[in-house]
Order: sequence, then C-alpha cells, then structure tokens
Amino acid sequence: MSKKTKQLALVKDSGGDGNNTILPGIPDEIALLCLARLPSRVQAQTCCVSLCWKRAMESQVLFSLRLQLCNLETKLLLCFNYPRLSYEPRNTYSWWIIDQLHIRYFPIKYLPCLPLHDPVRPIATASPREVLLLNKDGNKLCRVDLFRGNSCPTSAPVMLTNREYFASTLLDGYVYAVGGFITHSCRGEPEHMGLSPINRPRALKSVERLDCTHMLAWESLPDMHHYRGHAAVVVRNGQLYVIGGKSGRDQIYSGEIWDPDRQEWRFMPELWPQNIFDSCSARGRVAVVMGHLVAMKEWTHELMAYEDSSKQWVSVGYLPFVMLDTVLTHPIFSCMLVGQGEELWVVVQRNFATDEGYAIIYGRKDTLKETCILACTPFSQELNWRRLPYVFDASSVLCSVIQVMV
Repeated sequence: MSKKTKQLALVKDSGGDGNNTILPGIPDEIALLCLARLPSRVQAQTCCVSLCWKRAMESQVLFSLRLQLCNLETKLLLCFNYPRLSYEPRNTYSWWIIDQLHIRYFPIKYLPCLPLHDPVRPIATASPREVLLLNKDGNKLCRVDLFRGNSCPTSAPVMLTNREYFASTLLDGYVYAVGGFITHSCRGEPEHMGLSPINRPRALKSVERLDCTHMLAWESLPDMHHYRGHAAVVVRNGQLYVIGGKSGRDQIYSGEIWDPDRQEWRFMPELWPQNIFDSCSARGRVAVVMGHLVAMKEWTHELMAYEDSSKQWVSVGYLPFVMLDTVLTHPIFSCMLVGQGEELWVVVQRNFATDEGYAIIYGRKDTLKETCILACTPFSQELNWRRLPYVFDASSVLCSVIQVMV
C-alpha cells in the first residue's frame, strides 16, 4: 500500500453512519480534490457534515492538495499587551486574527490555553492552522490550533542560557533564540551574576536553536560578533538577519547574517549604519517585502530600502501621518513593520514607554485614539499609502505578528 493510499484510508469513516466514502459515487481522490477547493471560511461548517468529512478536512493529504492548488490562505496573528493597572499583578495579553483576503478581523477569546498574563510570543506556523508559542524565558513551548481551540503543550528542554529580551524566529524547522540579556543560570546559580557595574543585565552574543520536530535539546551555535539585546530578526533568502540591538544602554549600529549551510555568522556593519539610523531602535522596524529589506527611522518615520548591489540604504518616502487625523508628536508614536506579499504594513500605535520603562505617556490630546494599520507598495513607482479597515484599542501595545497558513 502506497503512502498516499494509507493517508486516504485514514480519512475514511469506519463507523458511525456506515458510509466509508467521502462523497457517495465519487472516488475518494476526486472527493478530496473537491474539498481542497473550498475556501477556509467554510471549513468549520464542512467539518460538521460527518466524521468522514471532519477527518478529511483535518488530514495532511488535504493540506498538501491545497498547497498544490495554491488554495492556501494566509492570515495574521497579532498579540497585544495591555500595560498593567495599579491593581493588576501582571500585564494582560490579547490575541487577534486578521483575514486580509475577506477583509475581516476578530479576537480569539475561546482558547483557554492562551495565557492572559504569561509573557509569551508566537514564533511561527507549526502546521496548518497551528502556531508555536514560546514563553519569554524559552522553557515552555505550546502548539495551539487557532480555529478549533485545541492545544498541545510540549515540555521543551530548558535553554542553555536563561535569557530575556532575545530575538526569535523560525527557520527551516528550527526555533532560534538570538542574543538577549542574561538573568541567571538555568540551573539556579548566578552566572557571573550577569550584571554590569550599575546593576543592569548584561547583553549576550550567544545563539541557540531547537529542532521543532523532535524537541530533544537546544543546540548551541557559534556566537555572534557583537552582544545584542532587543535586536530585530528576519528571515531572508533562507538566511537569518539579526539587525541592530542594544548592549546595555548603547545602541548597536551593525547587523549579522547567519548562513545555515556554512554554520557561520557574517558581520555586516552596513545593515544598520549609525549615520542613517542614529538613536533608532531596530526592533519591530525591519521587515522583508518581496525579498527586500525595508526599515523605518524611529523619529522621522522615513521609510528606507536596502540595496544589495551598493550595500546602502535609500529613502523611498515617509509615513503619511495626515491619514491618521492627528498631529505628529514623535515621542508619542511607535511603528511596527510587517511584510505582507507585495505590500508593507505599518502598525501605528501609541508609545507608552521607552525600552527602559521610563516616560510613560497617558491622556495626551494629540495621541492616536486607536491603533491602526497603513499599507503601501514600497517597490512600485509610487507608495500609494492606504489605511486598512483594522482598528484596535489604543491602550494596547503590539508585541508580535506572525503569518498562519489555513
């Protein structure tokens, strides 16, 4: 029996209604092709037809068919953090899905496995409809089905170094934890205390990764060239780009590229030069659009694109704050860039505090009344900015955005 035949046999209903076919009178291979063409918005109703249809809709063979037919839809998962009030012990988190194909968005409120107070971040899609969550300290992983409410907590091995504010992403089935700040040893004893003379956490240049398939142990990788906490990390052309960051209070004006084939880091000072991004944080302000690196300056909100041929950043325009119906006051706004197909999405939101936790701003008349999203095509003749119909509470801060295949 071939592998495909075995997969087809798994989706058949062997009991219940006594019908072993997906569609009576039609071969199962043809029936699966029919189901694979259904849009994602009707998948929940389709699973209610019968147990056979439910198994078919949840099977890996159907996902492969949808992939071959180019019928997969990409949705965005947004994680928001609500700064705690005086009477709350910790911050509160909320989760939203953006369905840009059907121009709708909705909160996820029915997943008991999604924590309200634990500091977690979505890493990447683990399988169709599922995402992989990693908590701040990297010692707990959880696979969550966003559309059925199921969770599969995974007892992940403890990180080799207990780090905070590290950059993380998924590349070729591995979760990467890059840099960050050291707190204490995972075994409990102080690790040189990890503190600077002014009693601040020390930045790290170590990197480790975890195989998401086997979840056996974190693997130590060669160190980066510089210590980096609060760095930006993106995946481009099958390589890991780590850009900017901090070492204590000082900004790092450079970048590094991890080549998985050569297992080495390449130092690239031109990826974040000081003469262009002076006093600008890279975290959340770098994205990949159509294979190109784009970034936004923190104070002027100027959009920059990186040219590989000249190894230089060039200006392509500015964020149109006139579309926000508000007066621009730089310290009050923060932006997060997201590459979405041929478009660049910019999430514009209130800036509650600096990275050090100072200068919290409340009740300003010239602040945004909501968190909104602007979009443009940065590599066309004109940017053609437009405001997307997605609005979020201004009291929240966007933590992360990932793509989910459905």
